[in-house]
Amino acid sequence: MASLHRRLLFIALLVIALPVFGEDTSGKLRELISRADLRYTAPVARSEEGLPLGNGRMGSLVWTSPTALKFQINRVDVQPINRETRSFPERNSDYMGGCGFVDIELGGAGPDVFPADAGPQQLSLFDGQASIAGKGVRSRLLAWNAQDVMAIEIDDQRADPESIRVNLRMLRSLSQYYGGELERMIRERIVTVKTANHTAASQLAERDGRIVLTQEFREGEHLAKSAVVIGIVGRESKVRFADETEVRLAATAGKGKFLVLIASAASLSATEDVVAAATQQLDAAARLGWEKLASDNAAWWEAFWKRGHLDLRSPDRTAEFVTDHYHYFLYLMAATSRGKYPPKFNGMIWNTAGDLRTWGTQHWFANLSCYYEALFASNRLDLLDPVFSMYSGMYDSA
Repeated sequence: MASLHRRLLFIALLVIALPVFGEDTSGKLRELISRADLRYTAPVARSEEGLPLGNGRMGSLVWTSPTALKFQINRVDVQPINRETRSFPERNSDYMGGCGFVDIELGGAGPDVFPADAGPQQLSLFDGQASIAGKGVRSRLLAWNAQDVMAIEIDDQRADPESIRVNLRMLRSLSQYYGGELERMIRERIVTVKTANHTAASQLAERDGRIVLTQEFREGEHLAKSAVVIGIVGRESKVRFADETEVRLAATAGKGKFLVLIASAASLSATEDVVAAATQQLDAAARLGWEKLASDNAAWWEAFWKRGHLDLRSPDRTAEFVTDHYHYFLYLMAATSRGKYPPKFNGMIWNTAGDLRTWGTQHWFANLSCYYEALFASNRLDLLDPVFSMYSGMYDSA
């Protein structure tokens, strides 16, 4: 009987779970949405538990090691293969989405910045902003809604500040390198991985004091490209190549705040310059600075939440549980579903394992639809655009 009551309550919640619209009064909407915030009292043990930040096209989970903030930059539109591939005979062995690893090293000589037993971390859904506190170092992070840039404000208040390094690493390591001219690879900092007729070439570079990682995927007539460009604003920095697979941007030690900007771009066009596209977006973010980026993002997210939300209540707080998870679901969809393609059903844009991506570029509607069926009733039909765009775009091929 108890099980029947629970089922009836769940059905009742589904029936009454209609969006509540209207103007917010006295911060009640912020208070309601903030109940679903992620709040950690200490660093997470696994990267998969990191804080999700995304603008609908580009994103990363954010997690920490004892001395660093860590990211894997992913995009919904990095498509390394197309339907003509003959290089991945097992349909779960291809990959997509990944652009590069980024580590912001905050220390090393002194005590751990993020000890295992302390260091609050929070994701604010209402603002689309994360905050991570360490010993003497605080950071605020966001994925800019308007362009494909992640911004990280670092505030170093340690008595003895250390040099801070931003490391940009390839997803493919030198140990994966197959064939080609090793001397040319080392000189031009290119790593090429070949799988049958498919090639994935990664290259590091420096452009005007910024660090760059590009990827180029080829098989037959198919070509896909991506770029990650990173710059520092408000602190002097120098570029250093660690090896063939990693480049570093080292900021001078000092107290106070500065900004790390991570921009990305991707294309299926042979003529489009993805480095230039990412650089233009980084320049736009640099001109605005942290406060303007944060206020723009906060305004976008507030308007998003005002389009519809739930406020369900029950004596055993099951209704509140449903409400909070509904809002978290909407946050994830807004953070991943505003690009040319929908996010993959297995992990969306939150992959942290490099190119290890089971089911790769393939979208299975039975799985994909699970993310989108609830959006029709949420007053957010625009988040369905990537699905309709992808399926209508493949009409001639199908």
